[in-house]
Amino acid sequence: MCIFDARDFVVLHLLRIIILSATLSLLTFTSGSTASSSENRYSLKGLNSESYAELGDINIGAFLSVTTYPVGFICSKVIRTEMYILQYMEAIAFAVRLINDDQTLLPNITLGFVMLDYCRTPNTALAQALSFLPIDVVETDSTTCGVPTPGPSDDNPTLVARSNFTSLQETTLGSTVSSNSVSQYDVVGVLGPQGSTSTVPVSILFSVAQIPIVSYMATSDELSSPLLHPYFLRVVPPDKHQVVAMLTFITEKGWSYISVIYGDNSYGDRAYYNIRQLSPEYGICIATAHSVDLKTNFNDILDNLLRYKNARVVILFIETDATLKLMAACDQAGVKNHFIWIGSDSISDKTLVRGQYWDYLHGAFTFMYYSQRVSQFETYFSKLRPGQTTNPWFDAYWEYQTGCQFAEGNCLLQRSIQNFEELKVSSSVSLVIDSVFTFGFAIHKLLNDICPSIVGQEARVCIKGDQLLSYMLNLTFQGFTGKIAFDANGDLIGKYEIRQMSYDNESLADTDTDRRGNLLEIPIAYFESKSGTITYTDRPIFWKHLSLPSSATQLPSEETNDVIPESLCSKPCAVGEFKIQKELPCCWECRKCRDNERLANKNTSCAACFKFTWPDPKTNFTTCTPIPLTSTSISDTFSIIVVCIAVVAIVSQGLTVVTYLYYREHRVIKAASRELSILQMVAIFVGYVTVILLQMTPTNSVCAVIYFMFCLSFTWLYSPMIVKAVRIYRIFSNSSKSNRRPRFVSPQSQLVMAGLLIVVQVCLCVATYVLYRPAAKLTQPIQVEKFVELSCDMTLPGLASFLTYNLFLVSLCSVLAFKTRKLPDNFNESRFTSMCVSTTMVIWLAFVPTYFTASREHIRVLLLSAALLINHSVALVFLFCPKLYAAVYVTSDTVAVSRFHTNNGSSMTTQIPVVSNRVAPANVDS
Repeated sequence: MCIFDARDFVVLHLLRIIILSATLSLLTFTSGSTASSSENRYSLKGLNSESYAELGDINIGAFLSVTTYPVGFICSKVIRTEMYILQYMEAIAFAVRLINDDQTLLPNITLGFVMLDYCRTPNTALAQALSFLPIDVVETDSTTCGVPTPGPSDDNPTLVARSNFTSLQETTLGSTVSSNSVSQYDVVGVLGPQGSTSTVPVSILFSVAQIPIVSYMATSDELSSPLLHPYFLRVVPPDKHQVVAMLTFITEKGWSYISVIYGDNSYGDRAYYNIRQLSPEYGICIATAHSVDLKTNFNDILDNLLRYKNARVVILFIETDATLKLMAACDQAGVKNHFIWIGSDSISDKTLVRGQYWDYLHGAFTFMYYSQRVSQFETYFSKLRPGQTTNPWFDAYWEYQTGCQFAEGNCLLQRSIQNFEELKVSSSVSLVIDSVFTFGFAIHKLLNDICPSIVGQEARVCIKGDQLLSYMLNLTFQGFTGKIAFDANGDLIGKYEIRQMSYDNESLADTDTDRRGNLLEIPIAYFESKSGTITYTDRPIFWKHLSLPSSATQLPSEETNDVIPESLCSKPCAVGEFKIQKELPCCWECRKCRDNERLANKNTSCAACFKFTWPDPKTNFTTCTPIPLTSTSISDTFSIIVVCIAVVAIVSQGLTVVTYLYYREHRVIKAASRELSILQMVAIFVGYVTVILLQMTPTNSVCAVIYFMFCLSFTWLYSPMIVKAVRIYRIFSNSSKSNRRPRFVSPQSQLVMAGLLIVVQVCLCVATYVLYRPAAKLTQPIQVEKFVELSCDMTLPGLASFLTYNLFLVSLCSVLAFKTRKLPDNFNESRFTSMCVSTTMVIWLAFVPTYFTASREHIRVLLLSAALLINHSVALVFLFCPKLYAAVYVTSDTVAVSRFHTNNGSSMTTQIPVVSNRVAPANVDS
């Protein structure tokens, strides 16, 4: 890949100037004797000396590439088969005649022209340019100025025998011309060579000679330099506008990955330089680029293009011959319908006329500077016949177009004439005609200002190159193409026509090759250089000829029903993915962010969302939004079940309380301390209510109430239980030693002791609440999971203090229940106390690890609710149901077995009638 910058072009320009200066000096030295002759000719071999000339009072020159490439700088005698060459020649003659026929333009002065063949190379173009140098540039002793120099023949200066030329249908007649001399013509300006490569050296030469040069085809940006090409103007916009048009079109189609093939010449090098400079502004990356000439191995070029298959769009800034060689390589490799060719103006209007590789050019886009059909010229051109024009190349083109031979005498038959009349005229002739009129209007205005009364050949003396250039740069007129006006660099700010190559009958393009017709360039859009916008025509763009991937981009319905193929290095990342940038800006890898991460740094990295937030798909995961809360609610299914169970438990407890109050005077009830039992009843009720509160949506107030009720419900339950156990133990332990009643066993004393135990718990709860303040809290158990819970946070210190104190009370109850295991069977409450506290220990030993290892707060709430329900229900069953059973079903005179210890440590068993204090039926011996 060749890389150029601005300094490289400056160096190339300087080298060209040095070479040109040396060339001029050498020519002056070696041909001085002939130059001073009356015929004013150089002696150079290999040039075609024929010219198409009609000389006038004032003349303009023109370069056209009539014949094919020379061999060893020796011009051939084989004409190019592109018919637009003939049309350009006749358009120049037509424009000159229009000016001469217009009495308001250059009145009393005849404009003439001289056209020379430059054989398609810059070398021969520079050599032919010597024919237009002023006499005084190369003749140091000449004093004549402004006198037209005769052409090759004094008798007939413009007519050349047709036998010297042939079409491609015949072999070349000779490798050299008959004369080595270079004729001299006096011209005030020149229509430049068609190609930019040939125009550059000619323009540099004519800048020294102060001869204005106008081009209708040379578009290289190099020619915009007023320093190196001060005498160059053109009626077409420079390539930098064409590059902008191409890149704009590419961007609008969603393509961002392209390849470039450009000519190894001024035209191609500068175009690629502009593409490389401007493409980043359009978000376009260049996959590969190649500088080519006709000696390039295009098979290797195609292989390289195929290495970058994703870069389906290929810009071609190359000449027609190079384009056809590339298509030949595609044909040889069987590569068809893959690449999207975008050709420059050097391809448009020129490639299709060759009639080759249409299947591979089908669907290609071309960009052509804007031009319009000239109906007057089309009529004029269709009426041209052999013998009616002094154009020495006309007969050879007639033979080629009509398929006749003058030697066989069949070229004037009606069939031949019809073939010629059906020839399509290129719209580019409007630019040729406008180039001629640029000279016509500028010369007219100059003469009106400087020499208003001069006529005939004397007008030539008034025209100086620098003055004419000034008038041309300030010229504005309405030409056949449109408004013609030049900027300070001699460029025209025009527009481009975007075309697509399609068949006459596009619907049969792939199915019926015989009926599909010819391949044509159909305008599909126009690009305005001034505004930088593209306006599409009614003709839809078609894509069906291309092989399309499954992920092709859908077009808007108003454009066409086809799909646009992709030309991307990397596809856009999916929603939630970030880009890992590669070397080219258009190439990247897509990686998915974690579920809890948003896109950051312009989608090139990920950043974790703050706690309790989640990437928002509405903003394409570039921002985070709060996660919807999940919390317990009284309307949840599990909550409803738990509440129902709690209500049933409360109802059961209510029935127990009612029954308990009904039998409150029973000895069993009284022996169990009614006051402490009522306190335990309240504790069980508070526990059931706490279960219901746990199902409510957490708030700070609700959490505070739950915490206090939860702690106190346990303390209220187990404090009376331990007081009862201590009382029973003391009574029966003291009875074996003394008949005196122990102190502090009265109901009042028991309430005080139970109250003191409860106060301890209250103090612990208050201290914990003040220090750690249990409240509603948000929790996100797993950071990469979109789940946030609102729950009551009892805090670890709060739960630890509560569990430690209450388990301590339960443990004491267990110890005391064990110590009172040998009480008389008619006072067997200690057994149920032992069963209650044992069950409680099992429940809470199972609850603690399960609670703290649960990952979801609602599961913890469920576990806590279940533990409360089971714990308090067990207490209800073991502490109260046996007493109620005894109160209802066991009579007071039942004989019970009494087993107790005497003072000497022995035991005795008797059957005595007593009022039973037991809480369950005794085992009575029969």
